[in-house]
Amino acid sequence: MNKILIAIVILGVCTAANIKCTAEQKKAEFCTMEYMPVCGVKINSNNRFSQTVATYGNKCSACADKDVEFYITGECEQYPKEATFCHPDAHLNKACTREYFPVCGLFDQSIQCFRFPCGMNYSNKCSACINEHVAYLVPGNCEEMKLPSGNNSE
Repeated sequence: MNKILIAIVILGVCTAANIKCTAEQKKAEFCTMEYMPVCGVKINSNNRFSQTVATYGNKCSACADKDVEFYITGECEQYPKEATFCHPDAHLNKACTREYFPVCGLFDQSIQCFRFPCGMNYSNKCSACINEHVAYLVPGNCEEMKLPSGNNSE
C-alpha cells in the first residue's frame, strides 16, 4: 500500500504543466463550477522569480483573477512550499547570468521519469527555467530533495 501511495505522490510532483492565461481567458465574466483545481501564479513586478500562489477551483477562475499570469495543474499544496514555478515563456530567454545558486529543476509531464526526483541540477533559476521542460524548481541540488510527504495520518 505504501508503494502505491509513493508512486501516486511522485506522479503528482512530476505532472506539472505551466499554462499562460490567454487574453480571452482574462476577460471571462463567468466560470463554471467544475472542480479541476489549478495553482494560479502571480508574479511580483519587481522580480520575475518572486511569486504568490493560490489554489483555484479551475483554470477559468484562476485566469479571471487579473493578477494571475499563469497556472499549473493541481492544487498549490501538492507542490513543495519552496517551489518557484517557471513562467511558460521563460524558455524564450536567450541567455542567463552565471551566478551560482544551485537549484533542482523538476520536469513537466513531457518527461517520463522512473525515480524521484524527476529533475536535474542547474546553476541558478534562470538556467533551470530556460529548459522548456522544467515546470518548477526548488533551492539546492536534486539529491538533497526528500520524498514529498503524503496527507496520510498514521
